[in-house]
Amino acid sequence: MSVSHWGRLVVTTLCLGLISSGLTDAAHADKDQRNVIAPAAKEGPTEGPPAAVAPAVVGLPEAVDRLQQSQQLAALPVDWAGLKTFYVSEGPALWVTPTGYSALGSLLIRQVPKAAAAGMTVSAEVQALMAALPPQVPSEQAADTEVLMSALYITGAYDVTNAPGVPVNPGAGLLTNLRSAKDQARVVATQYPSFHMFWRLHAALPTYIGYYERGGWPTVSGSEKIEPGDKGPRVKQVAERLLATGELPVLGADPELYDPALEVAVQGFQKSHGLNNDGVIGKRTIEEMNVSAEQRVKMLLLNLDRIPHDRAGFGSTVHLRDANGDTIVYQLVMPEDSDFEKGMISTSSPIGKGILNKEEGDEVKVTTPNGVRKFEIVKIITIHDDDGGS
Repeated sequence: MSVSHWGRLVVTTLCLGLISSGLTDAAHADKDQRNVIAPAAKEGPTEGPPAAVAPAVVGLPEAVDRLQQSQQLAALPVDWAGLKTFYVSEGPALWVTPTGYSALGSLLIRQVPKAAAAGMTVSAEVQALMAALPPQVPSEQAADTEVLMSALYITGAYDVTNAPGVPVNPGAGLLTNLRSAKDQARVVATQYPSFHMFWRLHAALPTYIGYYERGGWPTVSGSEKIEPGDKGPRVKQVAERLLATGELPVLGADPELYDPALEVAVQGFQKSHGLNNDGVIGKRTIEEMNVSAEQRVKMLLLNLDRIPHDRAGFGSTVHLRDANGDTIVYQLVMPEDSDFEKGMISTSSPIGKGILNKEEGDEVKVTTPNGVRKFEIVKIITIHDDDGGS
């Protein structure tokens, strides 16, 4: 199933309203600082001559024509009209200067292979052409190199190749958003994510879309505790629920008996959802089992679309300190990766939900076997920080 199909399915059937273009909010909201009117200068002596303006890269529209006519990118879906319009606007070059690569250009050259290594689907053509760029850019090739890098950027970007629910190829519109962003490096990293956990989350999406298309999974009625050795129709409901998502390979000879095989499946489900994996099916376990496939898809899309840079989110490592100065460190992970003893907790677990979207300095209440403890968040390392911000 293609990603575009996922997007149509989710947007038209679920009406999520969760999917944006995948660019950071800053990329959408930041104003081009060149258009800000500076206040009038005060009378009096000046500090000195104005700073020198770097020379512009010239001949960019013509370079677009040359690249298109060369057929070098004939196999790639380049937005040629948008690319030409972008450079006719006579804005500054993004990737090169008349004397070499800009800092942003050097970043893009490093970022593309990192993203591909982390799991991003980047076409072989884009990777090969990016890798073939010369170490130094001769001045006479500056315009051609700039245009080529832009074409590769908009062809391989996440919003074009991977983002769920993008109805139209945004093409050269990505360049306009990039040019106007205050933090251009962050936008590039957003379009070429190079953190492995993001791509693991992305890879899980079709599985849950499949569950949704097949009608989801059965629910478990009631909230009364179910323990190993119990027998009844609610035990069969648990077995059928775990059979649907693979924790239980096959139903037992007596589906209404809570046998050892079902206990192992329940413990696996509990562990992967950040619950106490004692095999006792209590209220919290039943609640997690009854989260629908539709809700799971929404959660995945929300995590993919809104992994924050400044708050706790999927992939964040969070340092908590209690009143005695003791510190606990948790990492927010996918349910199947959770391991409470190692401090890896699911974003859907009670603790994970309590930490999500919190900032440094916020208070968090954590339920432990010894009762409720209050913590202050003293440090957050987001998935973007782990990636080095590049």
